[in-house]
Amino acid sequence: MSWIRPKTLLATAGAVILPLLALAYIASMPGKGSAAAVLLQVAIVVVGVVLFGLLLARLVEQINAARVGRWLETPEGREWLESLPEEEREAFEGRFGDFR
Repeated sequence: MSWIRPKTLLATAGAVILPLLALAYIASMPGKGSAAAVLLQVAIVVVGVVLFGLLLARLVEQINAARVGRWLETPEGREWLESLPEEEREAFEGRFGDFR
């Protein structure tokens, strides 16, 4: 089972590549030293960094969910899950199911 979604990887790569392409395009335009061009470049960098951070956090969540999922497939993990009270088990499976 693949825990890391390809869309998340693609979006994370896009959060790095697209701002770099936009910055390269702006740098190739004449009048690149104007205040508007500089502000646009700063905005592109800030948005790119924020998006990359958010998507990287999502990737880390998916990797951690994969580790927990693999552990739950072990005898120790199954035993732990079965030892939980019914209400806690349902709550755990509900939260964990969001990552599957």
